[in-house]
Amino acid sequence: MTLFAALDRRSGLLHRMMERFGIDIEKAARVALGTQLSNAARSCAFCRYTRECRQWLDSDTDDDRWRGFCPNAQRFERLRQL
Repeated sequence: MTLFAALDRRSGLLHRMMERFGIDIEKAARVALGTQLSNAARSCAFCRYTRECRQWLDSDTDDDRWRGFCPNAQRFERLRQL
């Protein structure tokens, strides 16, 4: 897999997570001049838990397992409050 393909897949996971939590991406992009969203993207780009993330997203469960592996857990919680 190429670097760009890997980044594209991870970007897709970020988007799915944000949708799952009802985070308005446009509003998130305006928080702190976009740094929160860019930091979330950077965390996803270097995350070691893509398999766990994808499995959790595909499972459609409402459990809190994602908090244990997601480096953006606290950030998503803050962005959900927008």
